[in-house]
Amino acid sequence: MPVGHAGGRRRARPDRGDCSSRLASTIHRVTFTEPGTAPVENLYARIGGTGPHLVFAGHTDVVPPGEQAKWTHPPFAGEVVGGALYGRGAVDMKGAVACALAATLDHLAARGGKPKGSISFLITGDEESIAVNGTVKLLKWAAERGESFDHCILGEPSNVAALGDTIKVGRRGSLNGTLVITGKQGHVAYPERADNPVRGLVALMSALMDGRRSTKATREFRPFEPRIHLDRHRQPDRQSHSRRGARALQHPLQRSPQPRFAQDAD
Repeated sequence: MPVGHAGGRRRARPDRGDCSSRLASTIHRVTFTEPGTAPVENLYARIGGTGPHLVFAGHTDVVPPGEQAKWTHPPFAGEVVGGALYGRGAVDMKGAVACALAATLDHLAARGGKPKGSISFLITGDEESIAVNGTVKLLKWAAERGESFDHCILGEPSNVAALGDTIKVGRRGSLNGTLVITGKQGHVAYPERADNPVRGLVALMSALMDGRRSTKATREFRPFEPRIHLDRHRQPDRQSHSRRGARALQHPLQRSPQPRFAQDAD
């Protein structure tokens, strides 16, 4: 997989190599872009034309490595030392994509080159960055071609203590909102005539954090987890004084899958 740059992030692009030609009867390299973003190449490959249809989903781009000189091993060298592979993306998630590919090739070899149903790879190069030219557009593109999937395996890392010890069913979702707390400006000599919005903000944050106790976990999902983000102070507006001293509170509520340990999985 050659390495390139897009959107300020170093990413690996799915390549049309020997493995791809052996694996898939249909290979599409689809590039998406929109104004203000770099073009991103994605891959969709499928072998088989009947159901059931299993798709392996994933991404090959990675987060920036930071100062490469501080790495014990070069982040993009893929060095194997002591039986361990070192490199940016070895876990999240080039390693999982490679394992899915290897498992698929083993499966095909055991079945004379034909899967039971169909197997696909839906791989994006835009997950760690702004994520606008990746999976969402690729799924829409696939749907417009009449592609549908019965099962999906996503190799994102979810291990707690050892490789393969946890399986998560489902994907976290969120409910997002913005709360604006408006105060009243004043002078330090007359504090009683001012209303600091931070006091109301702290009280509201405490209530929201306590609110998680009222949500219940299910077999598959944890209770809602508040994620609070405070924006920077709004500057005074000469046209309108109503927002002076206001603070905005972004308050997404996330619900994440419960970890399911391998020995407890159905």
